[in-house]
Amino acid sequence: HRDLHSFPTRRSSDLAKLMNRSYQLDPTHYGAYNSYNLFITHHTFGGTDESRNAAKRLARHTIELIKHEKEDPEPYLTAASASSNLFLIETEDARVNGTPISLETLRKFRDEIKSLLGTFETLQKQAEDSGDWDYLSIDRQVEIAQRYRFAKKTFGQFDVMIARAEERANNVVGSEVVEKGE
Repeated sequence: HRDLHSFPTRRSSDLAKLMNRSYQLDPTHYGAYNSYNLFITHHTFGGTDESRNAAKRLARHTIELIKHEKEDPEPYLTAASASSNLFLIETEDARVNGTPISLETLRKFRDEIKSLLGTFETLQKQAEDSGDWDYLSIDRQVEIAQRYRFAKKTFGQFDVMIARAEERANNVVGSEVVEKGE
């Protein structure tokens, strides 16, 4: 038995090249995108402005590529994940500082993710109706269904966040009315 420390390790730059290559081979692949995004944000740059900007570019690029897909539903789960990641990055400062995320931002991302998941649902139904879905193994179908359920649960939080933001906005407006003596 070899000691774990005696196995060769890859340099970070080698891993970055491998992750990038995997992503470039299929930027719509859920695992390739999310692995590369995680590597960029947590390993390569360590959560810096540089890593956030790189992750934003990656997410936007992935979403734009996927919007051209007209038959395969699965890439739309990747796009929904990329949009969720983009939301987390763009709202990081607000969450860290405890400041509210704007209604506009919440609605923008809710609407985008809703559209992406809606396209997934439409294309999946078309694939089922045409029989193409049956060409996937049961394991693959289950994996896709699990990703979809995760995306739907994550997406469901937007309505909760929006309701809270609207309540805050209504309370602010209500307190302004009281202050003016109306």
